[in-house]
Amino acid sequence: MEYIISQLVDDFQERTLPVPVPRTNHFFEIQGKADVAIGMRRSGKTWFCFQKINDLLQNDIPRKQILYLNFEDERLLEFNINNFQDILDVYYGKFPENKDTTCYFFL
Repeated sequence: MEYIISQLVDDFQERTLPVPVPRTNHFFEIQGKADVAIGMRRSGKTWFCFQKINDLLQNDIPRKQILYLNFEDERLLEFNINNFQDILDVYYGKFPENKDTTCYFFL
């Protein structure tokens, strides 16, 4: 699973991000807490995440501090709860300089 996650991390770093139509919804962000976008299937959650990623990039957050993983990717069919730590291990293995930095994970 770590090899697959490594591929997905690399894929995100190399891919061209879509530029979504801006959404007007806003998170009430609480420092140090996770933000969760919930909603019905096909309601725009993924595009909202891409909008947030683009906002981070426009605010000079380096792309290496951002990770997006789509769990609908068929390579993650065998993913289970025990593999969440693998995401962090692989990510910080690739970017050890980010261990003491704020990182943004879109999972």
